[in-house]
Amino acid sequence: MVILYLHGLESKGLSDEKERMIRDAFEQKVMIHKPVYDYSRTSFDVIEEMACTINPDLIIGSSLGGKLAFVISQLQNSKAIMFNPAIAKMELDQVIRMPVLTTVTKHHFFVFGARDTTVSMKDTIDFLIEKNKHVYSQKDLRHLVIDQLAHRLPPEIIRDTLMQEEVCSFIANQ
Repeated sequence: MVILYLHGLESKGLSDEKERMIRDAFEQKVMIHKPVYDYSRTSFDVIEEMACTINPDLIIGSSLGGKLAFVISQLQNSKAIMFNPAIAKMELDQVIRMPVLTTVTKHHFFVFGARDTTVSMKDTIDFLIEKNKHVYSQKDLRHLVIDQLAHRLPPEIIRDTLMQEEVCSFIANQ
């Protein structure tokens, strides 16, 4: 399995510990691509081209990386698991200009932190409801809400989330 990990805005990328936790969540061998970007100096086209070149089976993104995963998964018809995705934060479009794509598909799985004060779960869900005629409420989204999760993504949360039955089923299904 090929995984692309897209980090958040002020992150230094995927730490070795988080990478190990991702690997631990899968029985099969995984290849993880974990580019590090200064998003204010990188064009969306560069990131999309890189994603197209590696052709990931799964994109994992957090915060702004989650928003990028959301858009790239629509463009490339690939699966994405997004932790606290900053989809509704339009001001981030000034940091990195990307296409405005808002359609929720079967390839999207959202993970929200109930304690996140940086990216509001409510704002994200309201945005997705407003932009998608087939999304009427939170229950219409493939998602998990993790009570103890704030905005920062601890390594064990990644592993534990990827090992949950609902997420495993999402990843396994074509």
